[in-house]
Amino acid sequence: MAKFLLYTTVGSAIWNTVLIVIGNRVGENWESILGVFDQYSHIVLILLILIFVLFIVWFYTKKKEKESIKKNNLTTVRLFFCERKCIRRDF
Repeated sequence: MAKFLLYTTVGSAIWNTVLIVIGNRVGENWESILGVFDQYSHIVLILLILIFVLFIVWFYTKKKEKESIKKNNLTTVRLFFCERKCIRRDF
């Protein structure tokens, strides 16, 4: 718990320092910076949606792959036991 509190405090201090410094440097010119953010906000939104969709596709692909491997392993185990029984019957 102490490690978590330390990391949280350090992270918050860094984040707050960055925001304070940016606010101090920008000062009264913050409206001009909003114009720049407006230009690129749609591009960033599209990229985030694309990354999210790709993650979902990757996740379900891996899930189906694991299910397929699990099903194939179960079939292999069943075949192995069937072969052993068949061999014993032949003797």
